[in-house]
Amino acid sequence: MKTDMAKRLLGKLHSVEFTLAAVGLVLTNILMFIQVLNRYWLRLPMVGLGDLTLYFFIIFMSIGAAVATWSETHVAVDAFRDRFLSKRPLGLEVHHLAMTVLAAITFLFLLPHVVSFMANAAAFPRWATLVTWFNLSWLQLVWGICMFLVLGHLIEVAVKHASEVRRMRKASREES
Repeated sequence: MKTDMAKRLLGKLHSVEFTLAAVGLVLTNILMFIQVLNRYWLRLPMVGLGDLTLYFFIIFMSIGAAVATWSETHVAVDAFRDRFLSKRPLGLEVHHLAMTVLAAITFLFLLPHVVSFMANAAAFPRWATLVTWFNLSWLQLVWGICMFLVLGHLIEVAVKHASEVRRMRKASREES
């Protein structure tokens, strides 16, 4: 069970992540609109705008991955779950817990690669070709930080489902 301080901290983190993802989505769409407008209507392509749009897209969609993880809205194949567990709340909760733990374990195996990727980005800056002042290494660092946020949210979701499974099992024993 989460303490009040942990709930407040996670709530603020969720708010910041959601706000960044929402602002990023709007900003990316505006940049794409300007790019299309300039290129196809005004026939004046802006040098570097496509690169900048791609950079924003990568940064803010990585943050979106963290948002999708804590809100449990990530893409999943639900046919098995819907077919066999839709009428069994405890089984459904165990399924959620198992999938979250499996995702966290998979993530832990990939973590050394994420750390190596981030360390390489920090050690060797990479500059963009068209937007020459933009350090592409920041994209790698932001992506890595977002992957750590995803792992943290997987752990948060697993703890939530584990406590719910315990509560449901206790309730079913008391009914028997």
